[in-house]
Amino acid sequence: LNLQTCGVLINYDMPWNPMRVEQRIGRIDRIGQQFDQVWITNYFYRDTIEDAIYQRLKDRIDWFEVVVGDLQPILAEVGEVTRRLAMLPPTEREAQLEREIAELRTRLDNRAVESLNLDEFAQAKDDLRASTSPVSLTDLENLFTTSQATAHLFQRHPEIPDSYLLKWNDETLPVTFSAKCFDAHPETVRFLSYGSPLLDELLHSIPAPDTDANGDVIRLQSDRDFDLRGWYAGAAPAAIETLGDLRARIRVPTDAAGDPARARDLFVSETKRLRDAQQTIVQQRHSAAHLAERVKAQRLLVKAALVEIALGHQRTLFEADVYPASFSEQAVTGLQRHGAPWRTLVHLAFETGLRPQEDDTFYLQIKSDSRESLQARFAQLTNEARQTAARLNAMRTALQEPEMRQTETQVETYRI
Repeated sequence: LNLQTCGVLINYDMPWNPMRVEQRIGRIDRIGQQFDQVWITNYFYRDTIEDAIYQRLKDRIDWFEVVVGDLQPILAEVGEVTRRLAMLPPTEREAQLEREIAELRTRLDNRAVESLNLDEFAQAKDDLRASTSPVSLTDLENLFTTSQATAHLFQRHPEIPDSYLLKWNDETLPVTFSAKCFDAHPETVRFLSYGSPLLDELLHSIPAPDTDANGDVIRLQSDRDFDLRGWYAGAAPAAIETLGDLRARIRVPTDAAGDPARARDLFVSETKRLRDAQQTIVQQRHSAAHLAERVKAQRLLVKAALVEIALGHQRTLFEADVYPASFSEQAVTGLQRHGAPWRTLVHLAFETGLRPQEDDTFYLQIKSDSRESLQARFAQLTNEARQTAARLNAMRTALQEPEMRQTETQVETYRI
C-alpha cells in the first residue's frame, strides 16, 4: 500500500521486531507525502511480553529512529527474545525477562557493534543538497507541449483534465505532468516526472541544440560518472539557476561573450563535489551490507555453539571433555579451536555479550537429536560459515580499501 496521502498511522498488533514496524511506517513516510507532520501511534496489549520489553527499554533508545543504525543488530534480536519468553511457563517468565532485559540494556549501553555513522551519512546527504528544481513540472509541460520538437506528439485528453494523449512508438498513451491528476487516476495515466523512463525516452529523442560561436550561453555536459549538464553565462561565467534565466539569456544575447575555460573550471568543480558525495554514500551502503552480513555471522556462531553444547550434554563417561557445557561467551569463542572457517568468523563477527541461550528456539529443536544428526548439522553450519566468512572478509576489505574513482571529467562545451 502507498499511503503518502495519509497523515496519521495507527499501529496495532505490534510485531516483535521493531524493524517490521519501521517497514509499516515506510508506507506513509515516502515521496509524495503532503503533510508537514505525520502522526504515528503505536498500541500494545497491556501486560503482554512485547509490552514489557518495549516499556523496559524505551528509556534506552528511540525505537523507530535507530532501526537502521548502530543498534540494528541488537534490535534484530528483540523478536527472538520475545519468542523465547513466550515459550516459557509463566512462573519462569518474569525472572528470565529480567535477565534478558539486563542483557539487552548492557549491549545497548556498550553499543559494541561496527556500525554506520549516521552523522556522516546525514552529512553526505547534505552534500548532495538539492535546491528547488530549476525546471518545474509546469515548465516541463509547457516545454513539451509547445516545443517545435515535441508539440506534435501531444494532444489534450478528451475526458481527463490536466492530461494528454501522447503518440509514442506507434501507441497512444494517456500521460500527465500533474501529480494531483496522477493521484486521481493512477491506473489510467502515466506520470511524466523526473525518474520516469518514458520521460527519459522523450528527452533523449530530442536532438542536441544548434550552437552558435557568437552566443552568450555556454552549455557543458558530462556523462563520465553520471549524466550532468551545466549552463553558464556572462563575461565572468556564473551558473544559470532557472529556466527563466536561460530563456532570457538566449533571447537577449549580450556583446560580452562568456569565458569557456572559466565555465569549464566551475563545471568540473561541481562535478567533483557530486562525485565525492556519491562515493561517500556508496561507502555507507557498503557499510550497511557489511553490518547485515555481520549479524548473520553472529547468528551462525550462536547456532554452532548450541550444537556443540548439545553434543557436550550427550558426552559419555569415557569421552574427552571437548565440548562446552555452559551457555557462555566461551562457548562461542571456543569455536576457534576448529580453525578455519570458525577462527575467521569469530575474529570478524564476535562481540562482547554474544552468547547462546538455553531457551533459544534453535536449541530447543536440536537438543534431543542424535549425535550423528548433531554432527551433520555442525558440518552444514561449517559450510555456511565458510561462505559467510568469505563474504564478510571481502566486505571488510572493500570498506578498508574504497574503490578509487577516475577523477578526470570529460566535458563537452557548446556556445549557444
